Amino acid sequence: MESLAALVAVLFLISIVSGPIAIGIARIQVQSILARLIKRLIQGVFIFLGVAIGGIWLTNPDLPMAAHLLGLFSLVMSYYGIRNEYFPKFKLLSYIFPSRSNGRSNGNDGHGPGGQH
Repeated sequence: MESLAALVAVLFLISIVSGPIAIGIARIQVQSILARLIKRLIQGVFIFLGVAIGGIWLTNPDLPMAAHLLGLFSLVMSYYGIRNEYFPKFKLLSYIFPSRSNGRSNGNDGHGPGGQH
């Protein structure tokens, strides 16, 4: 029974740390193609572990709510890790809810001197 508890603890630990590690790896800037390939392979391993174990925690109906939330956390952090590496300019919420950062027009929306015709 102790080995089963240790296995569950390791699975919880992997699902908690895999997403933040993938996000941290995505922030590393490299110039070489070989270094980029190695970086993406290592990040891919962490993303795969986070998605696989997080998906198991999220979709198993026999687990308590805390395990489901942990699985959701793992999937969201893995998503951010992938997005930061491959799609750094894509911001989903800014496309859904456009906002102005300082309350002023940027001139491209038809208001102000840049938008007047």
